[in-house]
Amino acid sequence: MSLRERKAAMDEIIAQAGEDELGKLKLAAFFALLFFCVFIPLRSVLERALGSYVKIIPDLIILVLFVWYSVAIRLRYQFRVHDWLLIAFVAVGAVNTVFFQHLGVGRVVFQLRSIGIYYIFYFVIRNLKFGKREFNFLLDTLNVMSAILVFFGLIERAFNKKILFPPEWLERIELANRPRVYSLFGNPNTYGLFLVLTVFLCLIAYLAYGRKTGCVWYGINVLGLLLSMSRSSFIIFALGIGVFAVYFVVKNRKNFPYRRVLAMLLTVAVISGSGYMITKQVAIWHHRTNELPTWNGAGDPSIGLGNRLDNSFTDREIERSAYNGRIFSIKTGLAIFRDYPVMGAGFGTFGSAAGLNYENPLNEKYKLWSGFYADNEYIKVIAENGALGVLLFGAFLISILVFFRKEPLKIFLCITIGWFGIFFNIFEVQIGAMLFWSVLAFDELKMKKEANE
Repeated sequence: MSLRERKAAMDEIIAQAGEDELGKLKLAAFFALLFFCVFIPLRSVLERALGSYVKIIPDLIILVLFVWYSVAIRLRYQFRVHDWLLIAFVAVGAVNTVFFQHLGVGRVVFQLRSIGIYYIFYFVIRNLKFGKREFNFLLDTLNVMSAILVFFGLIERAFNKKILFPPEWLERIELANRPRVYSLFGNPNTYGLFLVLTVFLCLIAYLAYGRKTGCVWYGINVLGLLLSMSRSSFIIFALGIGVFAVYFVVKNRKNFPYRRVLAMLLTVAVISGSGYMITKQVAIWHHRTNELPTWNGAGDPSIGLGNRLDNSFTDREIERSAYNGRIFSIKTGLAIFRDYPVMGAGFGTFGSAAGLNYENPLNEKYKLWSGFYADNEYIKVIAENGALGVLLFGAFLISILVFFRKEPLKIFLCITIGWFGIFFNIFEVQIGAMLFWSVLAFDELKMKKEANE
């Protein structure tokens, strides 16, 4: 869309809001959504500059929207099956944490906030009928943010985190991870997740109602993904692109646009590949010129995503993972489950957000360290919530799939987030949870209808 078309679309969104309370709420929620797309990627930088209190800004906005919505509908909520199942999951976990494990209410509040705040946002906006126009602005905002993040990522990679990169961040990064791009997120895996979801949402918009995203934007996002060297994000990206490719080929098998697809793939490959290689060579030159440290290959700027993928299943990497990585997390989580089989050890006891802010009584027994994070949504639930929690959480996830069973693009997004849950506490990752729940709230049928008008 041109700037004139975007302005006209924004004017129409504002005009359609009208004077009724739900219309005003819809407009406020729409601008809140765009704000979240900008704020969350910048949150770590803003916390560093302004203080840690800024991280509660989205919470306050969502709570205001929830109260506004509650007043507007006079508390006549319409609950769905997955709402009740999530409430039951939280309630059982809270009872176990407070009354059986005697760990206090604070953990429950913190955990509820970390996994539930964007679900509340979804609860508010799902009946406000967001359609194609709103989705277009969401994607425009994400693409602008991805370009900004990649810009900073290129500088970070080329100059080995010596320019425009917070020195205190650099101090706590292991030497082996120095070649990875953290960008403004301050975390390469979260950065990779953001880029993958941005690409997938652009493709979903194309398949849903024909919204085209320029090859340059796809190239920029793929370049950022390569720089992050996030193995989990890249694997999910490759699998997802394969699914999209099969769907597109089957859908257009009678009149497949070979030339257009080939031109697009070449453009994306040139932008991402050349950008990645040039930046890598500059990083090697800068590293040698300034005699920056390496040790046993760690910190070598010539290391790239290919090296990380090749090393994923080496004996050394498996041993490291078993000592303090994902294998350790799974083994320890299952050990805790054996000791707390029915309702688990309680919120904040095994690598969840609450566990980072409260003393963990399990640390000594299970050799967990301060700051331990599970990086696996499912093993976290198994350890903290036991068999009963697993049943409720599993029913919650299945009920979402059942509810959206007639909307294949949302089902694809659900499966994508489900795969990310193997590598992340996905509902605690703000950018992932925000985009997932927000997109589920969009009206897919309305988007298709508006596309045909």
